[in-house]
Amino acid sequence: MTCRDLKNSLVKTSFASADVISCPLQVLVIDRVGGPANVLIDTISLLLNREISVTSVDDHGDALRALDYYDFDVVVIGLQENRPIQLAVLPQIHTHYPDRPILAVGRRLPRIYQQYARTYGAREVLNMPERAADLKELVTHLSDRYLLAEMA
Repeated sequence: MTCRDLKNSLVKTSFASADVISCPLQVLVIDRVGGPANVLIDTISLLLNREISVTSVDDHGDALRALDYYDFDVVVIGLQENRPIQLAVLPQIHTHYPDRPILAVGRRLPRIYQQYARTYGAREVLNMPERAADLKELVTHLSDRYLLAEMA
């Protein structure tokens, strides 16, 4: 039983509000330490006072095993032009977990690379902003669209 299932079953049995279990949003990050996806999700986690649970892996095998064992709400993969192998995991995740949102995050990704990521299953492909104001706007967008919507 997942945390979300437990929460839903407890809500259905109408416990008092003090007894309701709150589960953090489960995010799987597939990226190297300091990579674009890793940095973005760490930033969001800090801004949301850690109301999300982040699992980070940098290996495709580890990512697929994690998806087999845990019920992640969102998958965020870091893309880099010099590491095209990162694209290889996208179709596998999309095929086995078609309803799971996948976000791809990179830095200055060429348009063709972005198109491949979308073709292989990424719902959104984002370039990490270089300016703080643009990063704030991106964090707000992602929080509203994926993170806070899942927590509601």
